[in-house]
Amino acid sequence: FQFKKNQYNQINYLRDSRYFDFVTNAKELTCNAYGFPWEIDELWATSYKIDAEVWADAGCSLDGAIYIAVIDSVTLLPWLSPENCWEEGNQYGQFNNTCQCKNGNRMANFVFRNEAGANDLEAMRDMINSVPNGHYILAYTWIYGNYQTWDESVLEAFENIGADSIRYLPNEYPYIFMVKKGHPETAIEMIADSANANLTLSAPMFNSWVSGDFTSTLIGPGSGWDTLSWKVNNIDNPLDSIRIQVKGIQANGHENIILEATTGPNGEIDLAPIIGNTNYTYVRLNAFMRDDSLRTPVQLDRWQLTYDPVPEAALNPLAGLYLYNDTLQQGDSLKLAIAIQNISELPMDSMLVAYWIQDVNRNIYPVNYSRQKPLAP
Repeated sequence: FQFKKNQYNQINYLRDSRYFDFVTNAKELTCNAYGFPWEIDELWATSYKIDAEVWADAGCSLDGAIYIAVIDSVTLLPWLSPENCWEEGNQYGQFNNTCQCKNGNRMANFVFRNEAGANDLEAMRDMINSVPNGHYILAYTWIYGNYQTWDESVLEAFENIGADSIRYLPNEYPYIFMVKKGHPETAIEMIADSANANLTLSAPMFNSWVSGDFTSTLIGPGSGWDTLSWKVNNIDNPLDSIRIQVKGIQANGHENIILEATTGPNGEIDLAPIIGNTNYTYVRLNAFMRDDSLRTPVQLDRWQLTYDPVPEAALNPLAGLYLYNDTLQQGDSLKLAIAIQNISELPMDSMLVAYWIQDVNRNIYPVNYSRQKPLAP
């Protein structure tokens, strides 16, 4: 229950399973495909974008083809063809395996021609089969699909990831397909009703933030600060990190970072030589987590700060309140009584209350009030 009332930023705390997870992020993928796009505007409009950023438009030749895009499930960024110019990385037998198609620029899709014999289509099959589960796959036609000439193994590669209509399409019909691989229930197919149809697919993609933090409730009041200890797990790779801060709260509410520790699986820090007996009556803890690879935050099993508590009192009008009159005339007497309660678990040796009156010009006039008897917890 020590994490229940924390303030969370880009992190969700699943209380039932006691698990921290980064907040989900969403982006919109939009793809356009045209049947027989011989008009220049339609050629350039055959494209896809993520949110407002266009990643691919037009084509690499006027040969009919299937264009495949793979969007990384962690970053929601597409694979590039090739990964580095000119022929380095992301080689799957695609037609645009160099940077020649786009005047020396990489493309964010993979071109597999459907009139180049079996080699291109079998390469497309092998690429689809090799994409890791969890990544998004987008497939769309360029000019036409020529589906009825495909080998059975190519059709099955699509059907195995959720496409159920592609083998029945006429050769000239445009087509768009999208799926999160390994999750066939996410499959979306856009099927044309004629060879000249224009198709648009829009669908959300989800990933998680790479970092987040949370802050504890106020700790205190205290007259001295002893130790900070913690225990974490799920450090599954070197890029996982967690940083714990101790922040001192000044009387005006300003927070100062007193200690910052980049932690290992567990640890303990002696706070006495660092903050010890200070003017900080309250402190709070903050944990910052980051994972640039799998986006699974380190799990903080516990954090604990020990200190020397002091008793604390608070006004409690619900327990007792008396006010002679809410409006006073000049020369009248003010009669006020309000309950004060010890809200800590420690006894108070006595109670000294400061009263004052403030006039319209904000001048303060202290009111003498004698010290009262101790307040029990």
